[in-house]
Amino acid sequence: MAGFVLTHSADTVMHIAKHSHDNNKTMIMNTSAPFLFEVPPFFAAFKEAWEYLDIVVGNESEAAAIGKAFGFTETDVKGIAIAAAKLPKKNAAKPRMVVITQGADCTIVATPDGATEYAVNKVEKLVDTNGAGDAFCGGFFAGLMQGKSVGDSVNCGHYTASVVIQRSGCQFADAARHTF
Repeated sequence: MAGFVLTHSADTVMHIAKHSHDNNKTMIMNTSAPFLFEVPPFFAAFKEAWEYLDIVVGNESEAAAIGKAFGFTETDVKGIAIAAAKLPKKNAAKPRMVVITQGADCTIVATPDGATEYAVNKVEKLVDTNGAGDAFCGGFFAGLMQGKSVGDSVNCGHYTASVVIQRSGCQFADAARHTF
């Protein structure tokens, strides 16, 4: 689910989050934008939902906003991701995963136990970064839904994003599909 929904329908997010928790489903949220952690009513809604989130995906700017909003002492992206993964969770039996993309820099996948960095392959031509994060999420979640490892899923997300950023507009229809 996109974090943007918190700006106009936080009750819907909480309904879905509680349903996911009560039925042992995986609740996933994209942090969407730094302002969701900077505007008090939006942060309050995100903070309430956070306890239910199993997987959180964001970028380095959103990670910085998360660190500041939650008052973390960590200021590096990796430290923030680990601290965010350790925040209280309703279903402690299912550790939270926090995934932070950083453009051409490594993607960080953190759990309460630590973090792994995944290198991003360089692209031939950068055309348009709009939709890169959403494309990463699509590829990453496609891998997880197929039972692939986190590393393979990150690689699928990287591939999907790399296709999108080498085109004008968020397009993928005629691209070769990622193979695991």
